[in-house]
Amino acid sequence: MLVKNFCITDFRERKLPDERAVMASWLGSRIEVSIVCTTYNHEAYLEEAIRGFITQRTNFPFEIVIHDDVSTDATREIINNYAGKYPTIIRAVFQKENQYSKGEKVLLLGVAYATGQYIAICEGDDFWIADNKLQTQIDAIRAFPDCEICFHSAVMLSGDIPVKKLFCRRAKEQRLFQVGPIIRCGGSFMPTASMLIRMSFFDRVFQDKSSFYKTYLMGYFYQTFCSLSGGALYIDEPMSAYRSFSEGSWTQTISNNPVFYEKWRDRYLASIREADIKTNYKYSKDFRVPLRRYHLSVLNNPAIDLPSRKSYFAKNSREIGWVGKVLWFSLIRWSILHKFALLLRTTIRSI
Repeated sequence: MLVKNFCITDFRERKLPDERAVMASWLGSRIEVSIVCTTYNHEAYLEEAIRGFITQRTNFPFEIVIHDDVSTDATREIINNYAGKYPTIIRAVFQKENQYSKGEKVLLLGVAYATGQYIAICEGDDFWIADNKLQTQIDAIRAFPDCEICFHSAVMLSGDIPVKKLFCRRAKEQRLFQVGPIIRCGGSFMPTASMLIRMSFFDRVFQDKSSFYKTYLMGYFYQTFCSLSGGALYIDEPMSAYRSFSEGSWTQTISNNPVFYEKWRDRYLASIREADIKTNYKYSKDFRVPLRRYHLSVLNNPAIDLPSRKSYFAKNSREIGWVGKVLWFSLIRWSILHKFALLLRTTIRSI
């Protein structure tokens, strides 16, 4: 599917099959894929996510686990409406207290209710646009028994308008990626809604007695730790949509909330260091790349006042690398030069 061929209006108006029609092509009774959808205050988007699930055409049974973390809008009503129409397929999980605020990993809470051999992830503000997504991924990953994760590119939406360039298009054909480039990318190698992961990975996570997964597990480390042994299988088809800066999204939160951003920043950096330890420093050279890139992004951020950036540089100078140090001393710490450089960069990007 080309980006220009995707129309969100057609997607929204497409007639949904009833439950019997969804299940008509299924062979056997064993759940092959559990779709796990985590949601919080996604009333503006959730119906599109559910539509993408219900329209999947597969020859295997799948289930939909929708985990709501005590939304304060109409999200719960939307879930109940669809769960009533698809009672065999949809399993609704409603928390009594917000778990994210307690430091819980809500995806793991949702996965705990799953029974499938594979977990397909889709947060409530993203959605799938191809009705053969699950079948395509399952058919592909079955040929790679050592591979634990499969992903694909996505259409990026600005509002309801598709951006011309695909999001996370990593190759022009199917390809198995080893873990190095995934680590170096720093967390944005795969669209979250594209990830299909073997349940074997989550079994290990649940059995792990260390604090790493409970403390730091996020999209970056799903991508990384699932790819350690058998790589990550890429399919060159945009089968999901990614909303940039949707209302209530994580990206919007870290952009608009300085206190949240600072806490997230420190945890992100600590998580990379801990991941390096957990992999016995085998990939230290790779982990240094996102560390240095992120340090530079903080130093280059004009929304952070200069005294704070000076303090940050002093605290993290050992990890910043020589390129970052050169840019800091020659450009970034000089306000006039830095403003001119940022203006020049913006101008060049707009051409």
